[in-house]
Amino acid sequence: MIRKSYGLLHKRSIRFRFTISLFIMSISAIVLLSFLYYQNMKKFYEDKIESYQINLLTMMDSGISAIINNSKIAENQVLETLVTNNIPEDYAGETKEWRLNSLRKVENQLRNIKNSNYLIDNIYIIGTHEKGFCSNSITDPQVFREQPWVANPVEGSNNLLIPTHKAVYRQSDKESNSYLVVSRVAYLYQYKPKKTELIIQVDIAYSNIVEAMSCMDMTEEDYAVIVDESGFVIFSPNEDQIGINCNDDARLQSLFAGRIQGGVQRDDGCTIRYHAAEQVSWTIIQVNSEKMLQKEIRNMLIFFSMTGMLLLGLSFITAVPLSGYVTKPIRKIVHSMEQVGEGDFNIKVEGSYDDELNMLVKSFNLMVDQVDGLMKEVLYKEKERHQIELQALHSQINSHFLYNTLNTIKWMAIRIRADEIARMVVALVQMLEYSSKGIDSFVPVEQELHFVKEYLHIQEKRTNSSIAVVFEIEEEVYKSRMLKMLLQPIVENSILHGFNGQKEDKRILISGSRQGDVLVFSIEDNGSGFHYYGIKQLTGIGITNVMERIRLNYGHKYGIEIQSEPGCGTIVSIRIPVVE
Repeated sequence: MIRKSYGLLHKRSIRFRFTISLFIMSISAIVLLSFLYYQNMKKFYEDKIESYQINLLTMMDSGISAIINNSKIAENQVLETLVTNNIPEDYAGETKEWRLNSLRKVENQLRNIKNSNYLIDNIYIIGTHEKGFCSNSITDPQVFREQPWVANPVEGSNNLLIPTHKAVYRQSDKESNSYLVVSRVAYLYQYKPKKTELIIQVDIAYSNIVEAMSCMDMTEEDYAVIVDESGFVIFSPNEDQIGINCNDDARLQSLFAGRIQGGVQRDDGCTIRYHAAEQVSWTIIQVNSEKMLQKEIRNMLIFFSMTGMLLLGLSFITAVPLSGYVTKPIRKIVHSMEQVGEGDFNIKVEGSYDDELNMLVKSFNLMVDQVDGLMKEVLYKEKERHQIELQALHSQINSHFLYNTLNTIKWMAIRIRADEIARMVVALVQMLEYSSKGIDSFVPVEQELHFVKEYLHIQEKRTNSSIAVVFEIEEEVYKSRMLKMLLQPIVENSILHGFNGQKEDKRILISGSRQGDVLVFSIEDNGSGFHYYGIKQLTGIGITNVMERIRLNYGHKYGIEIQSEPGCGTIVSIRIPVVE
């Protein structure tokens, strides 16, 4: 495809190619710069988003810390109120009027504490002898006393944070069934014997925690949860998870398990950050997907695309006139060359351009002069060659005359009973006739083998030496046709070079087999052999000629393989396709 495109481009004008080259260079530069810029901007956005997410986590922690601090302040203010009004003392013996005034006084102070701290939902004080105070009237104190942390105080503990729960003890049953709070509980003990005397409970509206966490936009992929050390969910954007234990939800269980390792973790394409709250034993777990980064990258790619299209347009607009300005002198020279190509060798190109173009003009003018002289010389030599061919034609012996003469010699030898001479003449006639007709024609394999046998007969008589030749040809091979004169040059090479200096025990094995769609001929001799390093080391033209003919007639897939070692003989294999 690339070669075809290059071929089409090569046929275009130089101005067109120069324009395309400038355009491609511009595209390459834009793509490279865009890639580098994209990598840097991607890292920038990754760092920016990470910093943003960490800031959100810090803001959420600050909001939670403020809520906890305010609940501590409210608790301390309640303790001051109790001390000021001597509430821990037993006042069962006091008059009803005194107790009523004390109740009103304490509850008014509790309301003032609540009103001065907008994060506090309600304040409750429950103690022995049916002592009970509230910043807001309790409709059923018995329900409050039935809460686990009230009915069964945690001995040895001064403070507890009760996870998010429904305030079933609040004013209205209808409201308390859905109103969520987080409770801060403080236990006050008698000195002797040590037992719970009073329970102070400061309720924090769950809505305040939601507001503290609202700095982060919560989705199904990006969210945050707060869990306590026991695995209870303090906050979750999923209302069904509020107040439950993490072990009751597979995803929460996985997140809670990662709290031990802490820090920043990667899980299923999400980034999970664990942050321990400063004022309380809660852990804020922030889960962030790749959506924010993908959004930024998508916007960045849109910007790159628009900018790239604008730059490509500008580069094309700039490339067209620039290429015209640069190639104008070259096009003038090309026009002059076209005139020379039409046979006008008298034209001269004027040299009034830059240094490089002036050198080109001078070289072109010199070339025109040289071509003109060479043309005249070629015409002279062609005329001379034609005269020589005419002379050779007159002196050429007719091939039929040569065949007839050799046949006459054969019959003369038969008359005088010189059978060997007659046999050699017959072999020579057949070889001359075989080799002189259509050197690149295809013949049956049997004819090629017969030609080799005739050649071997003449060589044996000419050199007066015996060569043991064995033919091992499969029957399938005889059904095929092959290019003439492929085997004889190889056999000749074995006789002339393989047996050089060898007087006895000369053996040649000529085998032929069919391997699928390929014919394989092998000529193996027991001659002296040689170190074979490649076809280039061979100096004779026989094997080289055979290889070239195979390449031209059959293609590059076929050819000759040579195996030889000194003292081990030589094997030459010929691979050609089956032609039936």
